[in-house]
Amino acid sequence: MATGASLLPVRARAQTPMNVLVLIADDMRADLMGVAGNKLVRTPNLDRLARAGLYFPDAFVTTSVCPTSRASIMLGEYASRHKNIDFGTPLAANQWETSYHGRLKAQGYRTGYIGKWGLGGPLPSGFDVFDGFAGPGKYIEAGRKHLTAHLADRALEFITDQRDPYCLTVGFWAPHAEPGPDPAPAEERFRALYRDADLTPARTFSGTYNDDLPDSLKEAHSASLFADQLATPERYRAFLAGYLGLITGMDDAIGRILSAVDLDNTLVIFLSDNGFFLGEHGLPGKWLAFEESIRIPLIVKAPGVTGVSNELALNIDVAPTIYGALGLRHRRDGHDLLRNRRDHFFYEYALATFGAAGIRTRDKKFVIMPEHEFEMAFDLKADPFEQNNLAQENPDWVALLREKVVARYGDTLLAD
Repeated sequence: MATGASLLPVRARAQTPMNVLVLIADDMRADLMGVAGNKLVRTPNLDRLARAGLYFPDAFVTTSVCPTSRASIMLGEYASRHKNIDFGTPLAANQWETSYHGRLKAQGYRTGYIGKWGLGGPLPSGFDVFDGFAGPGKYIEAGRKHLTAHLADRALEFITDQRDPYCLTVGFWAPHAEPGPDPAPAEERFRALYRDADLTPARTFSGTYNDDLPDSLKEAHSASLFADQLATPERYRAFLAGYLGLITGMDDAIGRILSAVDLDNTLVIFLSDNGFFLGEHGLPGKWLAFEESIRIPLIVKAPGVTGVSNELALNIDVAPTIYGALGLRHRRDGHDLLRNRRDHFFYEYALATFGAAGIRTRDKKFVIMPEHEFEMAFDLKADPFEQNNLAQENPDWVALLREKVVARYGDTLLAD
């Protein structure tokens, strides 16, 4: 790992209360930043943050759906532990107390949450400042700036109008699509950057790339929500121009927020709650355990810590990383990203429509979906685009990974 020698500056600063800023994108895939090698999308502020901090190109979520992933981020736990598996289950009072927000409030931090909460209602009452919404946002509303710019304004008010130390989370709605004729309504100045760009459909956009998926998966929840965006090449390009424009607009908002932050005494973490299909495997949405859906951007900016880490990093590592930087203990599922070592992680999804349990190593993946009587297994080194499902061929490594999943989950999707 690139950071072993850089731990001391962060630990030393724990003696002086360090501010904490967590920035969460919504439905942003890992490959849509300049620092990730994308030559089309413009993310100068995120690229700058990655160069100044610690960038994780191999970062993932343990469940690829907004509310469950957000609970995992806040608690540092797999869904099989916290049980927040649907869109209507709020954090229980004891869960808020053990979230990084609650624990830092108990340490004397002023806590704030701005933007998409995503964990149902009732909305939490434990924050010193809460200016959020439970579920979907609305980018354009009369008498208000674009939602992304508005959230940046509110974050700036919090940062500049209070004393240290603080813990602030900003939950952007961008670049999540919304219902309606314009599902990705970026500000025109950002959408225009991509209107005439070469927006080529994904390599596995059409053809036979999802022929072996059960029809029940292809026609399920994701199809009804997002399929219209992929219906024709023209709609695809129009949606993608807006989607990328929303990312660049969010990047601009993040740059504004960071301009007010004391980066010498602030732990900044940027990530997304899950990835997103842009037509890969002929699919819209997220939910399924393909790479496009479970890979996320992840950047940690901590005093004295720079580089690129090739370790497997997870959404459940955010809370432990905060605790590690501040000298607090964590005994749950996640790891401190500044001391992270793992060779695999588990993927789990308890909603029946996409119910799944699986395991991903550095170069292999196995997933079982009992409701659909379907298994997926991919050799990611030989088949990075996941076009050759080896589950039925059953090589030795598939049998080994299947054993690990069954040993963890038994006949249920989530361990008791």
